[in-house]
Amino acid sequence: MAMITPIKVDDDPRQRLHLDLLQAWETYQTEGNFLTIEEADYWLAKLENGEDTEIPL
Repeated sequence: MAMITPIKVDDDPRQRLHLDLLQAWETYQTEGNFLTIEEADYWLAKLENGEDTEIPL
């Protein structure tokens, strides 16, 4: 089982992004969940329109 990298609230923005990406990569490796750019775009458009929708995994 992979260790999820903890993220500190006081990190600078670049470090925060780096840790967020590391955590996403670790989650992908352990769970295999991902979205295509088209799926993410469609989901975000629904959220922007005020629709209450869950992320399509």
